[in-house]
Amino acid sequence: MPDVLDEVIETPVGPTRLRVVGADGPRTPVVTVHGGPGMTWDYLEEFDALAEQGFPVIHYDQLGSGGSSATPAEAVTLARLLDQLDAVLARTVSGPYAVLTHSSGSAIGLEHALRHPPGLERLILASGFAASRHIAASLARLVRSLPPEQQAAIAASDFDDPAYAAGIMTFYRRHVFRVAPSPGLQRSLAAVVENPGVNRRLWGQDIFHLTGLYADWNVVDRLSEIAVPVLAYRGEHDEAGAECMDPMMAGLPRVEGVVVAGASHVPHIEQPDFTLRLVGDFLARG
Repeated sequence: MPDVLDEVIETPVGPTRLRVVGADGPRTPVVTVHGGPGMTWDYLEEFDALAEQGFPVIHYDQLGSGGSSATPAEAVTLARLLDQLDAVLARTVSGPYAVLTHSSGSAIGLEHALRHPPGLERLILASGFAASRHIAASLARLVRSLPPEQQAAIAASDFDDPAYAAGIMTFYRRHVFRVAPSPGLQRSLAAVVENPGVNRRLWGQDIFHLTGLYADWNVVDRLSEIAVPVLAYRGEHDEAGAECMDPMMAGLPRVEGVVVAGASHVPHIEQPDFTLRLVGDFLARG
């Protein structure tokens, strides 16, 4: 079992919960960037298996979330999240590295790549997007497949309506996780329920109504500036559907795209053997 370091570190933008698995591994370190926004790294713990292949795996909780929640939600911005990633990298890597993002973490990963950091060797975009309007379009399309009463409740945002709760659960079981939540995912979901401030600030009151700071985020026209190799993958039934992946495939110069059969938004949990092999093989080419 690779060694594990789990601690809270001080950074210029705020205290940050950090976990490093297999720090002495001989291959390229991989920094994970979780989604939510406002979740925690826990649901990405399946990627710890990469450390067994010699890739050090670096997780951290983003500002205002989980073990980094000493920073108040109202102080969290995309610019500060980028500065936090820089601080984590300064603390944990001294040479080439890869960044693995999931879901809304793609905003941080793509913006980081657009800064052209000299050490960035590879970028992985799991269930990601390059413009908020793309994920909004995908969500809207998938909501239209729900029963009419659930569609109406989601549109009305009546959080006390049983039809709203039923719609959320139907949607999640189809398009977010099609298997029982892993222990790590359970911890991450509990964390964002207990502390929803960052999610509401950056995203909105629920996933279907994008009204937060990310509402107008869009780097589609700049994707051609990213020169490093990119792996973009999503689940077959992903809430981040073709509306999200196709523009990245069209805009990134050195991109490989994969749709993971049978999976939705967390292929690393739903189809772990395939997904970890996919990611490991991509990293091994670095």
